[in-house]
Parts: sequence; C-alpha cells; structure tokens
Amino acid sequence: MGDAPESDELFDLLALCTEAKRLGRARREAGKVQFLTAGPDLWIAAASAYNVVLDTSAKRVQHGCRDFLGQARERRLCKHVAALLLAIDRDVALEVLRGLTVPYGEWHLEVIAARGFKN
Repeated sequence: MGDAPESDELFDLLALCTEAKRLGRARREAGKVQFLTAGPDLWIAAASAYNVVLDTSAKRVQHGCRDFLGQARERRLCKHVAALLLAIDRDVALEVLRGLTVPYGEWHLEVIAARGFKN
C-alpha cells in the first residue's frame, strides 16, 4: 500500500485500534505480508511469520502472537493484524476497522496458533 496522509480514515481508524508505535511497525511490515489465501471473503496470511486469518463473512479476525493475546481483550490490534489490514483492499480494511471501532460491534478477535506456514 502506498503512503497515505495520516489524516486518512484508514489511519485514523487504525489509530483507534492500536498504539502509534505498533502502527509504525505495521506500516513497515505491510509490504512483507505473505498470502496463502487472498479474498474476496477470506484472507489467510503470514505477517512476520505469524498467522493471521481475516474472515469477512464470519466477521472474525484470528491471530495468536503474544501481543494480540492481551490486545484482543480490549478490541485492539497488534502490528501483525494491522499490517494485514494495510496490505489488503482498502475498502475491506475500512469495513473491518469500522466494525471494530463501534461499541458492541459484531466483529470478533480470536486467538489461534501463532507461527507461520511451512512450505
């Protein structure tokens, strides 16, 4: 994803879901995300060798890094999930972030096994 202005809705919503330092790391990692499955309703990817699953039909994000374990309870994101959202289609990322930032949103953050894919 190209550099977007910080006042952009995508970055504004990401800022609501994660700290500035995590978002900075996510921006650096976004270009390195490796996809096993890439849309239209399911993304399975490795971000920094950690599994991330985004299922828009089930309104679910699954991930398992140590940071996510704590952040997910607060409906907040780690750098890996944020990197995935920066790497996918902007409209899909906005849909996810809008759903995560509304109180009592239908999106779920779920913990899964952490480490990446084997070739």
